[in-house]
Amino acid sequence: MRGICHLGQAHIPVFSIQQLLRTAYAHTQIFLYRPFLHYVSETRNSETVDKRSFACAAACVSVSRNVIHITSEMKKRGLLIGSYWFTMYTTFFAILTIAFFVLENADNGATDAMLEDAEEGRRTLAQLAKRSMAADRCTTTLKVCQHIEQFYSLFSMSSRRAATL
Repeated sequence: MRGICHLGQAHIPVFSIQQLLRTAYAHTQIFLYRPFLHYVSETRNSETVDKRSFACAAACVSVSRNVIHITSEMKKRGLLIGSYWFTMYTTFFAILTIAFFVLENADNGATDAMLEDAEEGRRTLAQLAKRSMAADRCTTTLKVCQHIEQFYSLFSMSSRRAATL
């Protein structure tokens, strides 16, 4: 075939379409599982948590990490285009989902890897912000959220200190 170069196992257009379909499917999963997200909070009594609800919440976090991995791979291969606003907002929601998990489970050992994923997603959006209004809006909102998170961390630390006194 003329005009189509090979990239790994799939042709570039086929790979791009596959990744966009995976993103759309993951977007559906995020919105399906998002109402259960508050069940990942460690502040809840683990004896009273419904295991199915917790499984749905964990699936939401897992799918969010998957979205970031998909968009990161597309960025590395030069297939992520700023006009794909749907991908930008799905990545944005994935970053917020991971941020919620990390804020609610700061003492969990898995949060470091999740923070790295969230940061990779933020960098992906930031690189597209110059060419995409959707990515620019998401990046601006994430900057505001970062300031809120820093405030939350300071507030949380001062609350813990007060509780130990």
